[in-house]
Amino acid sequence: YNGLAYIKRYEADNDAIFGSGQTQQRQLTIYHNLALLHCFNKNYDSSQYYYELLADGGRVSWNNYGGMQGEVGNFATSQEYFSRDMYKSAEHFLREPYYYLPQLYVYAGKTKEAISLCQEMITESGSTPGFGWYNIALARSYMYDGQLDSCAFALDKAANFKELHIGTTLTQNQYDFTINLLRIQLYDKLLAQEKFLNKGWWYSPTSLYNIAEFKAKKMAAEYVVVNQLMNDPERDRL
Repeated sequence: YNGLAYIKRYEADNDAIFGSGQTQQRQLTIYHNLALLHCFNKNYDSSQYYYELLADGGRVSWNNYGGMQGEVGNFATSQEYFSRDMYKSAEHFLREPYYYLPQLYVYAGKTKEAISLCQEMITESGSTPGFGWYNIALARSYMYDGQLDSCAFALDKAANFKELHIGTTLTQNQYDFTINLLRIQLYDKLLAQEKFLNKGWWYSPTSLYNIAEFKAKKMAAEYVVVNQLMNDPERDRL
């Protein structure tokens, strides 16, 4: 708010130097930051207000606006806004819509579409920044499509990739945390699958061994996640 007062105070001087349109553009820059900050602090009504001002001024980031809509559960609107920001570029950095849209497709039960979108972007980007995030999205899509072996493979690719978090506010902590959360879910589903496919699992040495292995790996992953969460300065928000 001090920034807005500062812009107003020197409006005449800046108009003389940069032209009359500079005031609105400077205001929109501040609105962009306010929209992000209000969303982070869960003041969603205020965030919505500033995003609408940005949209009216032609400066809205549909990607960020889509993220806010998804956070409050407006998944159809979130998908629409992310879709508006889907573009390819020769520059190498994470295209967030290609990470978040597959997640929304999973929510809608469109796992095949999610897998296809992830594979498309992985092929497009190659081993450049964003590759790890796309593999995380692919692993999630495979998991909810029931392709657990492919899920494990994609998770391992993400875990072994040295991701550079360019063009995004996502961080390495979020990257590692998401991989480990998905591993816990994966072991849960592998346990359920083992028991479902082997009705006599309780007297099958092979099944009992597999179940013991999955449980041990799940406990190890849970231990890692609990420690990551405990040491995360944003754990209350999570």
